[in-house]
Amino acid sequence: AGIVPTTADLMVKKSVIGNCQRQIGDSITFKVVVKREDINFVDVTATIKDSLSANLQFVSATASEGSYSNTTRLWSGITLAKGD
Repeated sequence: AGIVPTTADLMVKKSVIGNCQRQIGDSITFKVVVKREDINFVDVTATIKDSLSANLQFVSATASEGSYSNTTRLWSGITLAKGD
């Protein structure tokens, strides 16, 4: 029997979509991408903490997988296979 790893090497990238120069009251859209950088063959489930600057107000979140809680500021339920 082989050893099953319990951790994965993840890369998280957060970027602003569109014009970065905003005025007070403007909406800002962020894109958060999570990618595996390890070579383990098992799927992993990730939870990512994502906070906004104190001067920003949370409006909504749309996830392609999993869900986001503004209360805990956690993206959870993200399953990543090798190469994802």
